[in-house]
Amino acid sequence: MIRVVLFLDAIRREAGRSTLAEIAGMLAVSRAKSRRQHLRNGMAGLLSASSEIAWRPTPLVTLFYLRRRQVQADLAYGLREVGTALMPPTALRHRRALLVAGPASAALVATAVVRARRRASDAATTGAVSDAGDVRVSVPV
Repeated sequence: MIRVVLFLDAIRREAGRSTLAEIAGMLAVSRAKSRRQHLRNGMAGLLSASSEIAWRPTPLVTLFYLRRRQVQADLAYGLREVGTALMPPTALRHRRALLVAGPASAALVATAVVRARRRASDAATTGAVSDAGDVRVSVPV
């Protein structure tokens, strides 16, 4: 009786693992072009990795299967694809450009203001400028 129960338990685990692997295969898209397809590929990668580590008899056996290169590659691919779906590269490039352009433009404006103040103070001490309205600011390009 115990052998039959253990045999049925092993069959149930294998059926569950193969079902997860089949679902992962059906979800996968060969070339992802949209966020939805990247998300599908990510979920397929995660399901494929989990099909190898799920329903193992002990946690030690689960850790053994988790250390396999193929499982780690599937996990990394799945997480990378989910990350791509959540933050598309075009938006990331725009954010990087804003992060670089914002402080650079602020530094450029601050430099122009400091130069204008220095020219105004130099002109006031030499008496060359009779009116404060004659001060011109040139911004280097």
